[in-house]
Amino acid sequence: MTYTTPTSIILRWSQSQEDEVFLYTIEYKSISRCIKIANNITIHGNQTKAEIGELEENTEYVISIGAINPTGVAFESVNATTEQSCEFNSCN
Repeated sequence: MTYTTPTSIILRWSQSQEDEVFLYTIEYKSISRCIKIANNITIHGNQTKAEIGELEENTEYVISIGAINPTGVAFESVNATTEQSCEFNSCN
């Protein structure tokens, strides 16, 4: 599940019931830019939430979440778009 603001994407997920997760690795990059290198963050396996900040507003990102467990790494990808900033209620 994802939540977005103009400059961040907040990810939430459920803890795995099958395998113990040691770490989560989260890679993300803008779809609209021709950047081939993804940014990444790593968080402890007992976390179920991560916030990716300092993003550009109204921009689509592809996010890949890897759960590192005793049997290897399981990946899942999602797309999310940051919101457009509304100054002085200009979006209403």
